[in-house]
Amino acid sequence: MIKNDITLYDSLSKQRKVFLPISKDIVKIYSCGPTLYRRAHIGNLRGYVFADTLNRLFRETGFRVKHVINLTDVGHLFGDGDVGEDKIEKEARDTNQDIELLITNLIKIFNSDLEHLNIPLKRYDFTRATSYIKEQISLIKRLEKKGFAYKISDGVYFDVQKFKSYGGLAGVSKSIQQEGKRVEINKEKRGSYDFALWKFSKDTENRLQEWSSPWGVGFPGWHTECCAMASSVLGESIDLHTGGIDLAPTHHNNEIAQQESDTGKVFVNTWMHTEFVGLNGTKLSKSDGNIINIDNLIKEGIDPVALRYLFLTVHYKTPINYTDESIKAANMSLKELKSYCFYKGNLFFIKKDKQIVENIKKAVSDDISTPKAIALLWDFLKDDSIKRSTKTKTILEIDKIFGLGLKKKKIKIPNDVILLFKERQKARENQDWEKSDDLREKIKEKDFNVVDTSSGTDLFPIIN
Repeated sequence: MIKNDITLYDSLSKQRKVFLPISKDIVKIYSCGPTLYRRAHIGNLRGYVFADTLNRLFRETGFRVKHVINLTDVGHLFGDGDVGEDKIEKEARDTNQDIELLITNLIKIFNSDLEHLNIPLKRYDFTRATSYIKEQISLIKRLEKKGFAYKISDGVYFDVQKFKSYGGLAGVSKSIQQEGKRVEINKEKRGSYDFALWKFSKDTENRLQEWSSPWGVGFPGWHTECCAMASSVLGESIDLHTGGIDLAPTHHNNEIAQQESDTGKVFVNTWMHTEFVGLNGTKLSKSDGNIINIDNLIKEGIDPVALRYLFLTVHYKTPINYTDESIKAANMSLKELKSYCFYKGNLFFIKKDKQIVENIKKAVSDDISTPKAIALLWDFLKDDSIKRSTKTKTILEIDKIFGLGLKKKKIKIPNDVILLFKERQKARENQDWEKSDDLREKIKEKDFNVVDTSSGTDLFPIIN
């Protein structure tokens, strides 16, 4: 497989495109990260599994990857607009916590969640918005100088009318937006779709996070933060930008407007958005308390990586309905995959099935079609004509893209199980099928499975 075999759906152009990096051999990706006021739920985590799958695909096809996940630690207001309370400030006050302690604890939990999903932290640059205040102020200065920004009583705003192509993502168009539809009416704004670049601290509030600026004391707009972080770490134009589908209409359209007004260059070559995760047919919502997080899975005896597997079984542009049944089925499938990783000998000289590896890479390279790739894997594993050793070697190779944390494990078989296995082999040679089945069940009671295939009979532990 060659690098330009990768095709991806671009949310902006609404077309599938052959992937070609801006810079030779390196892919630059920006993924919208969490707002650090409450813990991420499973719906939030879908986007990071998707981003990590992208990252793995590029690495496995020979690219180097520079990948940023931002950490929003200021300026994200309730409603995602320009009025209301700062989510992080409100949480710190409501819970009587030091704001920095709140943020750092949530970063630790977020990192732990990613590790539970087998997302290697060392492959990513995690950027905190508050570490890029100077860069954000500089961006706003440039936009103001170029005529894209104006000041009113509560902050500095971007004049969307000056950016003619505004609203390309998610079918948004400034001509169809209604005053007050997204945010509270602000009569000082030139248009309802104009958004805050910098918000002033109110005299009536005692903000926990605020900074001096040429326009007044305050804090950056949520959309401005991502532009400053992306361009500072990755450059003025990047290959890919990922995020949840809910971010496309407002947050990502506003990023495009700012960045392209500033540089005059295309900001992102390919936009990719993941669909929602529902819970038993209802929307996951932090504000409604309708959430499940990684700890909930662990308490139920579910391997958190089963959540990653569940996400891989549904295309990223398709909504997922999470249920107890679906996560338990995913957990069982993960256990079965792990059972293929037990092997008695040395795999060094065993050859992988190059064709199935290539087929699965092609499936994932076709707009991250992981459901097709998963189906190909199971068809391969159920083929009794293929040796178990080949299956083990192949599945370990494929997992470099799937990221399920599958590892070769040496089988340790108790003597009593070995004796039962040998006795069963004799029963089969004598065509005593009733005794053979009875011995199979006795072996199973000791947590081992007997696997009969056309290439022979093997013994493997049951993964509990």
